[in-house]
Amino acid sequence: MGPEDARRHEGITVSEVVRGVTRKALQVLRRARRGALRRARSLMGTDGDGLWLDLEDAPRELERRTDDAFLREHGGNLIRDGVTRVPGAVSPELCDAVIAAFRRYCEASAQAASFRDGHDYSRLCNFHLASPEALDVGLHPQALRLLDFLFGWRASICSSLTFNKGTQQELRRDSPFFHTQPEGLFLGVWTALEDVSPEAGPLPYYPGGHRLRVDRLEIARRHPDASSKELFDAYIAEVRQRCERSGLAEARATTMRKGDMLLWHPQLPHGGSPIVDPRLTRYSIVFHYMPEGVPIHGLDAFFSASVPSAANPLRTERGRTMLEHGQARFDQDS
Repeated sequence: MGPEDARRHEGITVSEVVRGVTRKALQVLRRARRGALRRARSLMGTDGDGLWLDLEDAPRELERRTDDAFLREHGGNLIRDGVTRVPGAVSPELCDAVIAAFRRYCEASAQAASFRDGHDYSRLCNFHLASPEALDVGLHPQALRLLDFLFGWRASICSSLTFNKGTQQELRRDSPFFHTQPEGLFLGVWTALEDVSPEAGPLPYYPGGHRLRVDRLEIARRHPDASSKELFDAYIAEVRQRCERSGLAEARATTMRKGDMLLWHPQLPHGGSPIVDPRLTRYSIVFHYMPEGVPIHGLDAFFSASVPSAANPLRTERGRTMLEHGQARFDQDS
């Protein structure tokens, strides 16, 4: 049998064999992934999408899960308001160290000057990949203890953003940008690295707004030719309308002090208020978390009924998995 005959043995080419093996491997990976997600749902205490905090009997479920006063307090706040504040979680010394590391990074980065505006730098993405001090905040034991409990599963870092000013962002939800499978398995943790002045653009949010349901797929059906950005704008316009119709009052995180942490639900409507005094800074770092092993994707996946098959690249730091982004980088506020 010659080379060509070997390649054509029993009428199957080499490329067809490779495609067959690839399909088989993908099927195995997908079955393993579905099995992992079923186990995750079981352990996290939810048969469908969302956190156990969203269950109808969540207050009773909270009592069943723990008698720890700290966990009950913050779990109860998240069930009721979609947000909770942990005072003095991070030491002043670590806050100062993160700010100093940020300043050193900016001075050494050739990229930094391109992202400087009238009020210093734009946001720095994934600074925890370049700064051990920033990673110390992301892996803070008290935060991880609370997150592990709230997920019912080990928490994993998705990404981080570091700011030296208020964002002045329009109203938003995090769920479209951090779309997990199962859906809604995400929490944000914002840490004030200095006392927040009311004139420095404190974070506004709507307590209770996490319970307002907006059908993401219905938005996509109504706008079949829209871009992801246009779909997000339509989605947030409906979130804003529902907040207004529900009579929810806006709150502002003006009581945040250096080292305080603010945890929020993925559906909490929040943003950035105007900076009244541009001379003021508002140093802060926000970490985004999902349960370990849970796939996470962005806007395109959020407004689609299909589940992306691409796996997230991962790395491990200090015994915790996190998404692999390569390196820190500046980005424009959006």
